[in-house]
Amino acid sequence: MTFFIGRTVFSIYFSKKLLNFLANRSSEVSKGLIHRVFMLEMDLIQTFSSQDLGYRLTSGVNAMTLGVVAGLINFLSDFVLLVVMAAGLFYVDATTALLTFAFFISVGALLYFHMNRKARILGTLEYEYAVKTNEKVSEFIFAYRELTVRNR
Repeated sequence: MTFFIGRTVFSIYFSKKLLNFLANRSSEVSKGLIHRVFMLEMDLIQTFSSQDLGYRLTSGVNAMTLGVVAGLINFLSDFVLLVVMAAGLFYVDATTALLTFAFFISVGALLYFHMNRKARILGTLEYEYAVKTNEKVSEFIFAYRELTVRNR
């Protein structure tokens, strides 16, 4: 049982580190993309709407790194660990393996209900911050366009 608790603590620790790394990387990618966009010709920039550019430069990058990449990495690591544990447990004792799976399914269901509530709250906060961020990026794009047009 200590093995499973240790594995869970280990998994939580490295998942947190991975998510922090990917969040920082997402920020760096967004920063680089914003810099590259404003190095483009004004005519090319104006082919995109402000909201489109805002989403592509902020929320889109965040969705790719934290949504897709982090989810895929967590899924693969948990799946491999599950296969290894299942093989070992069924080799030792099938009854214990089935009871262990029932235990983990119960814990998983409890965590799902707890995390679902928390995810809704965090999703609402993320939405509010995304709207504020897109508004600021739109203001920046508008100011950049206005400055460029004035200098012509």
